[in-house]
Amino acid sequence: MAGENTLVASPGNEYLYNGKELQDELGLGWYDYGARMYDRETSLFISPDPLADSTKAYSPYSYTLGNPIRYNDPTGMSAEDCCGDWFKNWPNVKIQTEVTLGAQVGIKVNNVIEANLEVISFKIYDDVSQIKEGELTSTKQALFYKIDAEKEGVEKTSIEVKNEAGFSVFGLGGSVGMSREMNSDTNTEGFKTFKKISGSEGLFSSEIIEETESGATHARVETGLKLSLKFILGIEVNFLYEKN
Repeated sequence: MAGENTLVASPGNEYLYNGKELQDELGLGWYDYGARMYDRETSLFISPDPLADSTKAYSPYSYTLGNPIRYNDPTGMSAEDCCGDWFKNWPNVKIQTEVTLGAQVGIKVNNVIEANLEVISFKIYDDVSQIKEGELTSTKQALFYKIDAEKEGVEKTSIEVKNEAGFSVFGLGGSVGMSREMNSDTNTEGFKTFKKISGSEGLFSSEIIEETESGATHARVETGLKLSLKFILGIEVNFLYEKN
């Protein structure tokens, strides 16, 4: 009739997450990214990346290489770095927890005091998480077996055998020692000597570490918070950062 309003139902908005069209005809809840479909339930693509050869360290089904803060994936064909220059200004951060066993005794409380004597020690566990230029990596090692989060598997490796002696108070002092790698057959390789010179940077400890292997000497600086306690069984926790 004249003067009456007629309501017309409008079609639902199918362009939802990241502006991608929801393909829900079969009730699967997939999003169309062009080159392939994205499964919102698993946060993975349902088919491999056509450009997977350029990112072999990652799963070909991963979305944004597992790092949606730094990368985006507008077409489903390889992730794009959206803010790499911004992340490069961040300090690199590493958190390490290691367990050693051997003839050893010692204590370290950041840059306050360190007293350490390792006649011989074997690293039996090592857990390292690191953020470098926005990339998060994680590795774990228990005895001769190592798990790398990027490689998604367990691989056989060697353990560190070390001798070290050192003492420092309020960032003054240092230590000397030697280390080598031992495999499961008790064969050793990679013999190196090292020297650490203690220091302080504000509330954090700072060490200049010089390592010599096969006649070549390399130096690096470690800055951060370090805590350890050793008596036969040793536990060491390090929170390290490195300015870019």
